[in-house]
Amino acid sequence: MPQAQAMADEEKLAASGRKGHSRSTGSLPAFQRLTKTMNLTKRQVKSVRQQIKPGNRGIAGLSPGKVTKVFNQSIKQNIAKKQEEGLPIARYDPELRRAYLENADGTREYV
Repeated sequence: MPQAQAMADEEKLAASGRKGHSRSTGSLPAFQRLTKTMNLTKRQVKSVRQQIKPGNRGIAGLSPGKVTKVFNQSIKQNIAKKQEEGLPIARYDPELRRAYLENADGTREYV
């Protein structure tokens, strides 16, 4: 019975003039939409890259060096605040290649 159904399906496809797909990869219009979307994305990335030039100022008109300096200062302030509160700080020991928690009193607990 299933073979008869498969043959009937093939006859319907032949009568309608459509070709059957040998595998279920999706429809051609869906692939075309995906390709179009990818091409749009590539163009958007290219236009953004053109807008960012070496002489442009970074965040809020700050140079990249100034942004890095402000970022490092904020990290140091955050670490100092945690030490004052007595909270442990996660750090990494490159010699031992292990992470550890540094307590406010300076002791280390390797994890």
